[in-house]
Amino acid sequence: VPYSKKVFVNCSNKDKGPAVTKVCANSCIGCGLCQRTCKFDAIHVVNNVAVIDYTKCKGCTMCAKACPKGVIAMHDRTTKVAVRCSNQNRGPAVKRVCSAGCIGCGICVKQCQQGAITLENNLSRVDPEKCIGCGKCVEKCPTGSIRFL
Repeated sequence: VPYSKKVFVNCSNKDKGPAVTKVCANSCIGCGLCQRTCKFDAIHVVNNVAVIDYTKCKGCTMCAKACPKGVIAMHDRTTKVAVRCSNQNRGPAVKRVCSAGCIGCGICVKQCQQGAITLENNLSRVDPEKCIGCGKCVEKCPTGSIRFL
């Protein structure tokens, strides 16, 4: 991957199909289009979620363009942590379909002394310009949706 960019899948959901898409319109559906599109064999669907092999990824973004749900995106290498969820529903609706989805509880916001995390539309957002990578949000997130990159 080019030094300044990194491809990332904004979904942690392990489920697949209609049950997921009813509640989470932005979930990886495990369709495999990204995998079939990648000429470098750098992305595979594992447990119904796209997983990127960074040793093979060239950052061409073909997988992101092929994703029908738009959950694959490029991030700056300076981004230290990211929310692996795109679901904007409230906690109970998220928990019904995804054990690793952001429930919008705000614990991460309270833990971040840098003010790098905000809640927007029931979803945590990390500002890479403010994040110092201390890991408090990763440690305290009750669902594990915030992770180190």
